[in-house]
Amino acid sequence: MKTETILNRTKKSKVVVSWTGGKDGCFACYKAISESFDVSYLLNFRDMKRSGSHDINPELLSAQSQAIEIPILQIDFMSYEEEFKKVIRNLKESGAGIEGAVFGHIETHKNLVDRICSDLDIDLILPLWSRDSEQIITDFINA
Repeated sequence: MKTETILNRTKKSKVVVSWTGGKDGCFACYKAISESFDVSYLLNFRDMKRSGSHDINPELLSAQSQAIEIPILQIDFMSYEEEFKKVIRNLKESGAGIEGAVFGHIETHKNLVDRICSDLDIDLILPLWSRDSEQIITDFINA
């Protein structure tokens, strides 16, 4: 397993995108597609221990999925790490051929996603990692 920021690819690696419905995950997905990754699924996880204004309406997430023509899996969880691993293992067992996971993280959660991807033996793809926030927004708008 290796961490990538997005590298030119000679083949289309099948990946999933961690999807909250926000701009960072959306732009990370766009960057992955632009770099020839085959985004097979959007993965949206809803924390069962938390409720409030930060949850995006599942119907909106489905509409986003339909608009970009990538299927979304919406999963409730008590432990994000365990549920993420379970979903990827199930996808692999079903023959989905998942080779990596894309995250829109800029400066947080690296240890968590490193561990998850390492345990699953898939590539960790962080196209926005350690990039300047203002530059990300400028690039997002220009894209």
